[in-house]
Amino acid sequence: MILEMTDNKIENKIDQLFMKWNKKGSPGCAIGVIKDGEFLYKKGYGMANLDYDIPITPQTVFRIASVSKQFTTFSVMLLVKEGKIHLDDDIRKYVPEMPDYEKIITIRHLIHHTSGIRDCYELFYLKGYTNFGMDFLTNKIIIDILSQQKVLMFLPGKGCSYTNSGYILLTIIIERVSGKKLRQFTEEFIFKPLGMAHTHFQDDRTIIVKNRATGYSQAFDGTYKINETNFHIVGDGGLFTTIDDFQLWEKNFYYPTVGDRKIFEQMITPGLLNNGNGAQEFGLDSAFGLFIGEYRGLKKISHGGAWVGFRSYMLRFPKYKLSIILFSNLAQLLRTELSRRIADIYLKDEFPKKELETVEKMSKLPTIETDESELQKFVGFYHDEKNGVIIEILIKNHNLHAVINESTYKLKLDAIEKSKFKSLGGDFPAIYEFQPLSDDGFKIVRFLPEPYGKETFNKLEKFEYSNELLKEYIGKYYSDEIDCYYTYQIEDYRLKLSINEKNPISLFLVKNDIFWDGYHMITFKRDHEKQVTEFIVNMWLAKGVQFTRE
Repeated sequence: MILEMTDNKIENKIDQLFMKWNKKGSPGCAIGVIKDGEFLYKKGYGMANLDYDIPITPQTVFRIASVSKQFTTFSVMLLVKEGKIHLDDDIRKYVPEMPDYEKIITIRHLIHHTSGIRDCYELFYLKGYTNFGMDFLTNKIIIDILSQQKVLMFLPGKGCSYTNSGYILLTIIIERVSGKKLRQFTEEFIFKPLGMAHTHFQDDRTIIVKNRATGYSQAFDGTYKINETNFHIVGDGGLFTTIDDFQLWEKNFYYPTVGDRKIFEQMITPGLLNNGNGAQEFGLDSAFGLFIGEYRGLKKISHGGAWVGFRSYMLRFPKYKLSIILFSNLAQLLRTELSRRIADIYLKDEFPKKELETVEKMSKLPTIETDESELQKFVGFYHDEKNGVIIEILIKNHNLHAVINESTYKLKLDAIEKSKFKSLGGDFPAIYEFQPLSDDGFKIVRFLPEPYGKETFNKLEKFEYSNELLKEYIGKYYSDEIDCYYTYQIEDYRLKLSINEKNPISLFLVKNDIFWDGYHMITFKRDHEKQVTEFIVNMWLAKGVQFTRE
């Protein structure tokens, strides 16, 4: 039996989850619990704007980032229903600017993240755009860089890698086929018919939006900073909406008045690879802008969003027609974890798996005292070769902290055993276990909640190298895929990288000819005479970008 809002204990339990943000001087979130298309509970916590102490309510307008993607795919399906496009159409039929690759990329590939196209934002990061909040980008600028990509990360349908590029391309297709901007199309065919009067795609950041929340990030010292964006990009994100409006969308999922049952059934059907298998082996079970999986034995439909100072999460349990919606204006708010805790309250008697998943269960274990001298042996850099992620383990204020890919945010690690630590500071709770190796070193096994499983990080040893070795890499290199120069020089006995002659970055030698700068893994290549002639740079969602020495 799903508990109803009339039970005051339910309200109190939910309020306890958000108590730390429910005050003046703190950003926060709005939540909605929806059953059969109607609210069981809705409330706002914290401030929408810290300058003027404006509180968050269910009517506050939030940027919901990648939770927007389902509206892009729904727009595609409306055009499919009209016979104007087909899911297996070659995208070059509508976007001829895209290169003619060895295998065609279809609309279906874009939807399911199986196109092999590199992520556009990581391409711009490689190009030197390091302040996404302030850099000015549009869909047109994105298409320009995508049209320069000579190769794919994998053949279409053979792999799966989350990419925002696909959804920007879908937006271009929608606009060219319909003759309307995505904002106009969705307003006319989705939002207005459903009565979602406070929902729109923000394709012009200068437009006044009444009752909107300001995005914030929290620094390590606890202070808040405004964290907004200059982007005019929509389709992969960019939707502004409210908890009240989103309830109308949830109701339409179960009782369609816009679209039909057939469309929504297709939207929750995961895509398949060329071999007929799903993409679970790649960590994604992607349907149409939605992810399909399980939580504690119940089927769930979900998607999260994260951009600048905004976080969002939609968690739907179709068996019970129950949805938990969370929109936040704080980058550090644990959207997924908190949404699941709300689900635990309402569905506590319905889960086939009565126990929490191992990671979530362990994250609730009490902490133990540790000696700083004992923690010192864990300090260093650790690398997951599969995903290209690097974790730095350091000590701050007598506690271990983890820094993921040299981000500015440090995750505090609390000891639950001598070599096992819990972290509650990311999107998910995580367990970090330092496992000893035969050479007295350690590797990290990081355990994440289902379906993410575990990841292994091997310690990076500091290589001894001389200026003579580093001189082999000095020079200027060019990539025509991102129209960008990388220059390497030696400074203070370190190899330094400048992107387009700006902001030198220190490189860390991982192994012979392989360097890391905190975000990129750079692998230099040599010719038959063992001279350095080029390098390949990899990021998580943009791999294999080639630079040639000039």
